Amino acid sequence: MNFQTAAKINLNLKIFPINEGDSLHNLESDMVPISLFDTISIEENDFDEILFNREELNGIESTLHRSLKLIREANPNFSIKFKIYVEKNIPHGAGLGGGSSNAGGLINFLINKYDLMTPEFIDIANNIGSDVPFFVNNKPAKISGVGDIITELTTDNVDEILLAVPKLHINTGSVFKSFDKRVKEGFVNKRKAYFSNDLWEAAVEIEPELELKQQELNQHFNREFVMSGSGSSFFAPIDNIEFMESDIEKLDLQLLSICKKIDSCFFPISD
Repeated sequence: MNFQTAAKINLNLKIFPINEGDSLHNLESDMVPISLFDTISIEENDFDEILFNREELNGIESTLHRSLKLIREANPNFSIKFKIYVEKNIPHGAGLGGGSSNAGGLINFLINKYDLMTPEFIDIANNIGSDVPFFVNNKPAKISGVGDIITELTTDNVDEILLAVPKLHINTGSVFKSFDKRVKEGFVNKRKAYFSNDLWEAAVEIEPELELKQQELNQHFNREFVMSGSGSSFFAPIDNIEFMESDIEKLDLQLLSICKKIDSCFFPISD
């Protein structure tokens, strides 16, 4: 069986100061899946084996490992093992939710294929990641809490975006630590309009080149680009914009693409 899992963008992102003793921040965000996909192949096996086409992702505990563990905890009689291969197209460490998308896709596949109980969203957020409930829910949504509260997104003000991913890898944990430090030091985020991101200043503190790249993109395309998630990707809502392949090299990007907002995060592919 093969299926695709979609990337996401945070059209906006509000982060609340973390409470003492908590491991996750409360947040609010309008999130939509976009037309950029990883492809996952899965088959039953004598033992669990999870491999990626990117060697640096092999040999570590991935979101897929944690998803299998949580599914089995929620379904104690489910003991089938799997061989899973992931063809990664969603850039890693770019704030596009690639690992969370893979996890959500695997959970959706397993519960539908084997008629399993879905773990509680709060358990999914705490054990795998705060973006994963969004992908399990499988459609555009407004998320809150620690990612476990999902409500219908009635309007999102976007149909297509220009997605730009610099050759920068941003560590999510480091960005949140920077955010917490800034809160303790009394810094106030410069919130703008609907398209805004509370992690922007914290991410720039971790990687100052982000701000230079945003300015370069804004000037080149005469648009205002916004960071998605904890970075490093940027997006801008578009109307009839065009770009040349040479812009990728000129702007020193790993990815530049026009992506559509889509209505599902998980797409089974017929064998």
